[in-house]
Amino acid sequence: MKLIRECIKLKGMHDILPQIEAAKGRRAKTHSALAGTEQLTTPKINEKLVELELRKERQRFLRQDKSLKRSLDNVAKARSILLGKKLKNQRVMALRKELIASRYQGNGGEVSPKPAPRSGKQYKTIKLSY
Repeated sequence: MKLIRECIKLKGMHDILPQIEAAKGRRAKTHSALAGTEQLTTPKINEKLVELELRKERQRFLRQDKSLKRSLDNVAKARSILLGKKLKNQRVMALRKELIASRYQGNGGEVSPKPAPRSGKQYKTIKLSY
């Protein structure tokens, strides 16, 4: 015995049944069909849980504010230290420029004294006996 298969050839989207018509054929009840039969209820809110959540959120923001303030204080402290170093280096460079200028002018200014002459004997001899 030979089985004959029938094939349905679909030519496009218009050949497919919409989902609503398919649901009507099965007599399925959709959510929108049941919407009229539902009783409207007021949402129940647990005030204690909401207050606890709000308190946690406030504490979290306070911790963030403290952390931000500490970070800004550290940045200000680092900036002041760097500014102090910058000013010190500017003064040192100005002094160096003055000293170099006086050296080339021949004034001498604050010139270091000449090194002391060395004695003829540079190293101390140590005698070892075995």
